[in-house]
Amino acid sequence: MTVLQLTSQTDGDGALRLEIGVPNAKVRATVIVESTQTTMTDEERRLDWEKFVRQTAGSITDPKFRRHAQGEFPTRALPC
Repeated sequence: MTVLQLTSQTDGDGALRLEIGVPNAKVRATVIVESTQTTMTDEERRLDWEKFVRQTAGSITDPKFRRHAQGEFPTRALPC
């Protein structure tokens, strides 16, 4: 058994490609994922979401884009 220690990065789809230099061989690999990303706090997550929403506001610039009529809806009676 040979132990290889590699540091690599996944692509945009989260796929990881490992090149071990042994062509046409049957191998068994064990991958241990140690995330290097820090965990966000709830407050950081909320601020990140607010930033995203503010960036998307007004992002539709097509002048022909419009909201169509939504129609008439009956008023619902509140339960007693």
